[in-house]
Amino acid sequence: MKFERAEDRLRIEVTKDEDLWYLSLILSSGDIIFSDVFRRTEDKGDKIRSKKTSRERIRVGIRMESLEFLEFNGQLHVLGKIVSGPEDYLDSYQSINIQKDSQIEVIPKNPEF
Repeated sequence: MKFERAEDRLRIEVTKDEDLWYLSLILSSGDIIFSDVFRRTEDKGDKIRSKKTSRERIRVGIRMESLEFLEFNGQLHVLGKIVSGPEDYLDSYQSINIQKDSQIEVIPKNPEF
């Protein structure tokens, strides 16, 4: 795992599968985690969603509410409310799957990191 401290944030790059377990011990509820995610684009006029929906890549920051270490999938599943990102998505829920070669930024709830 590679750490880089930048002002109030930690930039973290997961380099090995074992790093996910360590990361699950470091992150805590209330931390803000930034990552790129894919969200479905919705047409507000459509009441029936077509079978094919397009997805757009956006950068969001979520306030972590729960975290699950999925050992067999090699992922860390983080769920929280979007607090930073495109205005249309603020206050909605988003999950982030962190895996090997993922890059995230974390603003810890406790600033004494």
